[in-house]
Amino acid sequence: MPDKKIIQKLLNGASLGTFMISDPTISSNSPEHWASYDLPHVIINGNCFWAKTRCDILAVSPAPHPVVGLKSICCTNLGDIICTITMSSHKEILSPKNYKFELKSRPPTQDDPYKTRNDHRLIWDSERRDNPEIIKEYIESAVKLKIAMLDVEEIWNIHPVDLPCYFPDSGQFWFKTCYDVYPQFFRYPTETQKVINEYERLIKVRPENNRSDPLTLDVNYFQSFYSISSDGKVSTFYDSARNSSQEYRRLKVFAEMSS
Repeated sequence: MPDKKIIQKLLNGASLGTFMISDPTISSNSPEHWASYDLPHVIINGNCFWAKTRCDILAVSPAPHPVVGLKSICCTNLGDIICTITMSSHKEILSPKNYKFELKSRPPTQDDPYKTRNDHRLIWDSERRDNPEIIKEYIESAVKLKIAMLDVEEIWNIHPVDLPCYFPDSGQFWFKTCYDVYPQFFRYPTETQKVINEYERLIKVRPENNRSDPLTLDVNYFQSFYSISSDGKVSTFYDSARNSSQEYRRLKVFAEMSS
């Protein structure tokens, strides 16, 4: 599926997943197996996107310290690479030492690696000036919600809603999105391309028997959390510490459809 069509479907409420086939020549991936990941967090800038799993995959390593934290898998349409993010402790989410970012080559597939599912429908759009009261019935029914928010940098941020609220007195809704973290270069295609180019350069100079090992990145990270309202205001993770807010360019709210 063309990238533009994938992005259009995502901004219309579709969910995204990815399909991979392991490389059995790598000992840790043998025997060959097929795998898929759900990618609920998506960052879109123009025709480029990064999409990632929730940070709830158990990361393990050999004994005597088998559990090393939680990780997420990230994919992009800019190259055949995967970024893994490992969080070692929930107690130190603000510490750069808590996160490990690695790049590795994406396993090949025989088909389009990205799969969309038309499992959400648009229920509120700031551009249409929809009535916020529409949200009330979905909250009463405990329907799962997600947002697509166009921020001041003209970047679309798609995230699941963790806490949806409606206030009858003001007639406004207010959401908190699920917390997430990712490298800051995810937000900018030119920066992503620089990282990919450097990865490819470094992999080429490695011995052939060591090219499948991931490359650890020393990069700045972005903490993704949005407290967002139907009145046009949003507070990011960083705004929360400053007790400030900003205005979003557009907000779309999607409700999960029952199967």
